[in-house]
Amino acid sequence: MNKILIMLVAFFLSASVFSTESLLSERAFTENFIKHIKKNGSKRDYEFESELKIRAKDDNGGEHIIYMGNAYDTYRSGHKTLEQVYTSYSAALNNQLTALKNTEVQTIMPVIKPIDYLEGVKRQLKEAGYEGEALPFFYQQLNEDLIRLFAFDSEDSMRFVSPDDVKQHDIEATISDIAGQNMRRYFESFDTGVQKLDTEGEGDVYVFVADDNYEASVLTVFDHLQSKLNLKGEPIIFVPARNIVIIADITELAAVQKAHMIAVGVYSEYSYTISPHGYVYQGGEWIRITPDLSKK
Repeated sequence: MNKILIMLVAFFLSASVFSTESLLSERAFTENFIKHIKKNGSKRDYEFESELKIRAKDDNGGEHIIYMGNAYDTYRSGHKTLEQVYTSYSAALNNQLTALKNTEVQTIMPVIKPIDYLEGVKRQLKEAGYEGEALPFFYQQLNEDLIRLFAFDSEDSMRFVSPDDVKQHDIEATISDIAGQNMRRYFESFDTGVQKLDTEGEGDVYVFVADDNYEASVLTVFDHLQSKLNLKGEPIIFVPARNIVIIADITELAAVQKAHMIAVGVYSEYSYTISPHGYVYQGGEWIRITPDLSKK
C-alpha cells in the first residue's frame, strides 16, 4: 500500500478511535432530540421516523421528513456539547419548517460547481459592463475546489437563488438543510442506484446513476449515496462532471487509482466539468484526496 493510502486509512482510524463508547448512537441521538424540544415547550409535533430522521409539520400542516445527519456530525466532532448541538439545531429546525410552508422554498435544489465558476461569472459580468462586486447568486464554499449554489427548480422554470431571495425567505442559516431535504425527496421519487463498471480486473469502481443532471448534488445528501453502497472501507468520491459520480473503496488501491484515472479522463473531455480530485466525507466536510497514479 502506498503512502497516500496508508495516510488515508490512518486518518479514518484515528477519527474512529474518538471515544465511541461515550457517544450516543444515531437512534439515541434522535430520540433524545425529540425529548429535548418537547421539554423546551415546542408547539410543533415531532415524531421519530428512523435513525437521524424525524417527522414534523410546517406552519401549513404539511408533513416533512427532517434529516439530522449534519447535527449528528457536529456532535461527533466534539466541537460542541450535546446541549449546544440540540439548542442550535432546534432553533434552525423551527426556522426551516417555517420556511418550508412556502411552495417556492420547496423547489430549492443544491447545485455543485467548481470554485473557478465564480471567477468565470465575474469575468462575464465585467465584460457585460457590470461594475459591482456582488454576485447574482447565493453560494456556500464546500472546500478548496467545490461550491454549492442553490436553484429554484420547478416544472416551468429554473433559476439560481439570489442573495435577495435568501433574505426575503429568511433562510440563510437553513438553506443547505432545506435544499438537502428537497434533494433527498427528489432522489427518492425515482430509482437512483449504483452500477459497477467493467474495469477489466483493475479494482471495483462504481458510478452513481440518477437523472443525468443532479448526480453531483448527491454530495449534499451523502446518506442517500451511502444507502446504495456496500463497501468494506470508506468511499472516496469523484465528481469530474455534473452528471458523473465515481466511487471506490479507499482501502483498495487499484480501485482508487482506476477511479481517479477515469475521473481525470472525464474531466478533460466532458462538458459541465467540476473536479478531477477525489473526496472523502469526514466530520461533515468533503476533504480532497489526490491518489498516487503510480503502480504499487
